[in-house]
Amino acid sequence: MQKLQLSLTRAATEFSVSRDTLQRGLHGLGVEVKDGATYSIGQLYRAVSGDLRLERTRETRLRADKLALELAQLEGRLMEPEVVEERINKAFGSVRQAILSGRAEVPPRANPQDPVTAMLAWSQWEERFFPFVREGMSSAGAVEFPTPTLPEATP
Repeated sequence: MQKLQLSLTRAATEFSVSRDTLQRGLHGLGVEVKDGATYSIGQLYRAVSGDLRLERTRETRLRADKLALELAQLEGRLMEPEVVEERINKAFGSVRQAILSGRAEVPPRANPQDPVTAMLAWSQWEERFFPFVREGMSSAGAVEFPTPTLPEATP
């Protein structure tokens, strides 16, 4: 009994798959694909079912990943982005308030003879500091903190 052989084009039509799918499947089986060649039904079936097996494996992995995420959320190891943002804003909000409160405390201590000049330097530093922190947080690169500079004292 002679084995039934089909070309890639005919097999693609019979199996309702693309020619490329069959070619990939045959390559995956180690079968050399040539123009005008014919392939046994067994080879073609394994080429198609191998592709389906890959899809099932992919689907199984996706389901496992989804279950892992759901479990992490149930265990409290995963938070919604809004909650994370709220916590970060709360933490950095208190840091911001501490820095802003320094405006009244630091200049008179830093330069008791000329607290107005010290206050001006502090204000200029704040104006550079907050945008700098905002930019630093938005980029993943290294952060270099700006050094405060004091203006020349007024006579």
